[in-house]
Amino acid sequence: GKINLCQYSYMVTCQPGQNCSYLYPDAEHLRRVQDMKTTKLFFAGVAIAISLWASDPNGKWTGEFPGAQGNTVHSVITLKAEGDAVTGSVEGMRGGETAISDGKVNGEDIVFSVVREWQGQQFKMIYHGKLKGNTIHFTVSREGGEGGGREFDARRAAR
Repeated sequence: GKINLCQYSYMVTCQPGQNCSYLYPDAEHLRRVQDMKTTKLFFAGVAIAISLWASDPNGKWTGEFPGAQGNTVHSVITLKAEGDAVTGSVEGMRGGETAISDGKVNGEDIVFSVVREWQGQQFKMIYHGKLKGNTIHFTVSREGGEGGGREFDARRAAR
């Protein structure tokens, strides 16, 4: 029977009790093998580029979620990731634009906090997000778990 020792070099044909013969592939076969390798590498590169682009949290994100009094709160989140650290700001809640602190990114998971002040008291809001393409699904809760969590989707507005 035929034994394929190396698909890129030659095949060995051996019959029981006979000498083995070597079959060298022709140039057309080698070209087809090289084309298949090139095509596989191209699509692997495209897949990697898409996943890196899709998992990039950098840029401006907009979303809306229900406020405490039943009103709709429009939020703009600006993110800048460097390594596993995230900086930026959140605007649209009480107090206007507020800097992000304690920001971390790990793959598609993002977490950061925002310290706000209302009626003379400070409180910390913690944002947990999961990045999927051009959307981050956030759960926002007050430090200590007071008031439960609010969920909303922020969509990429710009890079």
